[in-house]
Amino acid sequence: MSSKELRNSGEYKTEKREWKKEREEYLAKVRAIGQGVMSAVAAVIVGAVLVHSANTKEIMDDEKRVGGVITIDGVEGIIFRDGVNGRREPFVDNGDPNVLASVGEEGQYVRVDYDGKGYYYNSGDDGNGGWYGFDAEQLSERLAESGCISEKEANHIAGDKDGVIWLNERYVEIINGDGEAFKGVDESTYIN
Repeated sequence: MSSKELRNSGEYKTEKREWKKEREEYLAKVRAIGQGVMSAVAAVIVGAVLVHSANTKEIMDDEKRVGGVITIDGVEGIIFRDGVNGRREPFVDNGDPNVLASVGEEGQYVRVDYDGKGYYYNSGDDGNGGWYGFDAEQLSERLAESGCISEKEANHIAGDKDGVIWLNERYVEIINGDGEAFKGVDESTYIN
């Protein structure tokens, strides 16, 4: 049979249709596998980015600073003195004030119970020294319960996007199980 005769016969058309059908099926499988692999890779990348950003957003906005944060377990109470400002981030920002609330007044000591983790951060080049961080929601509840801040201030603190309120170390002492923070402090000056 010549090629002309083959083209005109039904065999050639049938062969061509089957070959084309097999090729299309093969390409559809490859495309489906490729899309599946790309979806999986995209999911892993998005997941890694979200997990990483969740970890940094837990503590503060700046990813570089997060590496220098020390976690303090077993905090049972906090003493604030001399009217300390609670801030969104562990630094004083005069251009865009980051104050969430003020706790106490000059010459006062405020003691509140707190049960959980605390954080400590010191950049080494901040003239204000180090900063203590606490869970914003829990601390705002404790401060509002004790009458140290208003309900509006408590809501403002609790609504902070990274969930941590920062206070300068010069105005804060942490109380742990052994009560070491009380040394040298006259408890009669506490308002709570």
